[in-house]
Amino acid sequence: MDNLETEIKDELLKEKFVKIFNKNKFLIVFLSIFICLVPIVYQIYFFKLEKNNEKYLSEYLKAISLIETDNKKALKIFENLRNSNNETIIVLSINKLLENYLKKNQINNAISVINSNLEIQSIFLSDLIKIKKALLLFDNIKEDEILNLLNLKNNNFFKDVKTKILIDFYEKNNQLDKANQIKKIK
Repeated sequence: MDNLETEIKDELLKEKFVKIFNKNKFLIVFLSIFICLVPIVYQIYFFKLEKNNEKYLSEYLKAISLIETDNKKALKIFENLRNSNNETIIVLSINKLLENYLKKNQINNAISVINSNLEIQSIFLSDLIKIKKALLLFDNIKEDEILNLLNLKNNNFFKDVKTKILIDFYEKNNQLDKANQIKKIK
């Protein structure tokens, strides 16, 4: 009798599982496929991202090797790399462009490179570019322009550098009271 009860319970349990499976088999199959596909898609995405980064790095190294022999082609490659998705390559390319323009005393070209990259999404890179612009224009910049570029109100990576640049600016323009105020705030 006890054996019969357990068999009946087992049969009822099997029937419940079969009903649940038949009722939700599309959902179960979908979830199984989804669980299998997510890691595959994830790996493909990062593989593609890595390949793109390798391509950008390869182009950057190619431009570095061309800079002495074919400067125009190297500059064109650096210009193209400024629009890449890799932040490191963007920074390196902008630096090489600026370095090249400054060596040739082409300040206007250097400023145009900086102006075209001022609104970069990375706060770190954006601040770095604004500091470079402030330094390039240091001799001819007005107070409101340098204050807008350096924006000391933001609590960020380069606060000390920005403060020192602003102090130097005020000391250069014989505005020692403002320089002393900034020194006290620092």
